[in-house]
Amino acid sequence: MATNQSQSVQTSNTIISLAQSLNQLYQQIRVVNEQWGDNASANQVNAFPTCAQNVDGSLGAADSVPNVAHPIDTRVLTGLSRATSANSIASMLTVLNNIKTYVEGGAVAATPGVRAILNNATGG
Repeated sequence: MATNQSQSVQTSNTIISLAQSLNQLYQQIRVVNEQWGDNASANQVNAFPTCAQNVDGSLGAADSVPNVAHPIDTRVLTGLSRATSANSIASMLTVLNNIKTYVEGGAVAATPGVRAILNNATGG
């Protein structure tokens, strides 16, 4: 039978586990920022082939020139886990960098639409 004490132990263990996860996430964000800069990834991602998106969400006609607001065409650029735009990737990095800034003790400005950004990133 669960008691207040046993439930509090479980809750405390969950908090410890989440803190460990946050620390791991922080370390991963630091690494991805280094890679993003070292590889000139922003320029590369902005030049990826893009396409229109159909009303049903499927990928449509290819763009003649890359459009950072359109999904990256995963039919051409294979290996990307999700068809999303360069703008969305930049927004995701901003959200992640806000976590890094917070952990480092910096002030984090409000970022409108974070849930929408995360939903776009994950399909959630």
